[in-house]
Amino acid sequence: MSGWDAWLQVILGAAAILVAVLIWKYDRSQRSLSFAILYRRAVLAEPAKGLSLAVQKDNVDIEDPWILVARVANGGLAPIEAAHYEQPLTFNVPDAKVISAEITKARPSGFQPAITGIDDHAVTFQSLLMNKSDMFEVQLILSGMPQDIGLTGRISGVSKIRRYSVSTDSWGQPWNPKWWEYLVGGLPAIALVGMAYVALAAGERDNSVTAFVMAGCMAIVGVIVYPFLAFRNVRKARLFLSE
Repeated sequence: MSGWDAWLQVILGAAAILVAVLIWKYDRSQRSLSFAILYRRAVLAEPAKGLSLAVQKDNVDIEDPWILVARVANGGLAPIEAAHYEQPLTFNVPDAKVISAEITKARPSGFQPAITGIDDHAVTFQSLLMNKSDMFEVQLILSGMPQDIGLTGRISGVSKIRRYSVSTDSWGQPWNPKWWEYLVGGLPAIALVGMAYVALAAGERDNSVTAFVMAGCMAIVGVIVYPFLAFRNVRKARLFLSE
């Protein structure tokens, strides 16, 4: 083994370890906030709207009543502290009138989010600590069909509040990846492991340290780094449903 091959082995090995550590540290420092609309339906079914039925709030009829249930979750690995909020979280329903709003679920049990304000078209929440996988659900009674629904707020380290789709009965359910999610996460990993095998065979044939190191780097990326990054994004899309 020549001196250059030895130095190249050390450099490539150190670079692979450094990249893995930097990815891990970057991922743990990222803040992420997500929301999902779980339920959005009219209280009265279309055939019942011609009947003499009414939904009331404080003895006042609600015109065209709707129910909206939404979930908000910390989808990152870093906590969001109260000091990180420059503007509080606010649900906006500009095309419907908010009649009432109530937080119906929160996880974990010690997490106690609160509503601080209700306007005609918005509901504002208290700015408080949300650790990773903390979540809550809020139920809104509305007058009019909500269409343009959004969650706004300004939080340090959160570039965008993302909206995902989850099932209505998904609270506390384990995360079960679909077959296509395994496919997306698995094929590139298999390809990288195959390339690592080819590089390993070349290294044994040519007695090349560089080929051995490249095989090791591709194996690390294929078996650890890529699957972690791929399934992390899928896990975010599930809003950390597993306990």
